[in-house]
Amino acid sequence: MKSFYAILTVLVVLALVGGAKGDTFLQGLAGANGLQNEGSQTSSPRNDRFLNSPSFIGQPYDWSGVGLSSGGSWATMISPTYFISATHDHPTPGQTVTFHLDNNPNGPTATYTVSSFGYQTNSSQIPGATYSGSDVWMGQLTAPVATNIAKYPVEKLASNSAYVGQTIWTYGYPNRVGKNNIDSISALNGVYTPESTQVMYFDYNATGGQGPDECYLEGGDSGGPAFAVVNGSLALLGTGFVNAVDLGLTTPPGQYNTGIYDGAPSGDAFVPFYTDQLQANMVGETLTTVGVVPEPITMTLVGMGIVGLGGYVRKRMHK
Repeated sequence: MKSFYAILTVLVVLALVGGAKGDTFLQGLAGANGLQNEGSQTSSPRNDRFLNSPSFIGQPYDWSGVGLSSGGSWATMISPTYFISATHDHPTPGQTVTFHLDNNPNGPTATYTVSSFGYQTNSSQIPGATYSGSDVWMGQLTAPVATNIAKYPVEKLASNSAYVGQTIWTYGYPNRVGKNNIDSISALNGVYTPESTQVMYFDYNATGGQGPDECYLEGGDSGGPAFAVVNGSLALLGTGFVNAVDLGLTTPPGQYNTGIYDGAPSGDAFVPFYTDQLQANMVGETLTTVGVVPEPITMTLVGMGIVGLGGYVRKRMHK
């Protein structure tokens, strides 16, 4: 991505100030205040799933496997009982996760309980990583979800460069779907858990890009999924992780009201990097991949840069 990622000395996480969640920011909802309209966008029949509009851009796809916990954290199903979320913001044991079977907010739902199992992926395959953990989290439900709830495969390509430029579909707060294009994939070190995470970055374009659907992640998007469309169906790529504020790229630093600008980056923890770890910790169930190549994952990651970070203490997103 941009060269500044090689010199960042700040912390990462989709932190949110003021105790409220920020909606996924969209170019089409910037309004009269343009890029300063952060946190005060109107609803969008085009992008908000539960307005149940025929103009919803996600209409062709199955979102039933994306659930929200009773604690306000996202969960994305990858098998009958296992789900993906963010280490810094994930459903915890005893909470429930509710899935909507269609795009009607008053339509059928199914609710399940989160089990005591939890697995934090690690940075063992990142050369020179500073910390051991990462922000990709796998949890488990106490019972399998119904067969009509989606279980998403993970898109697995031959190399990082094969993903660059690909269109992604992000799902975040408040059940809003946006789009962007992958700019780069690289490792980012932090000290919250502590973590060293493989990150998929995508810039917000004030004009052009994905047009009105062009998205920028905000605090409520932590742990929400990003998908590719493969053979007409959704395949998991990432979970919401960082944005320009978290990366210290706003003026003044850390101010959400100045957080969106032309070229502002967002980033997802990059799930394909962790497929071997995830499968190894799933009992009796299988993680499906699409676009798999025969080379082991370590061979596709040779030459990847490591981003150094300094001494800020990483902050969990406030609810």
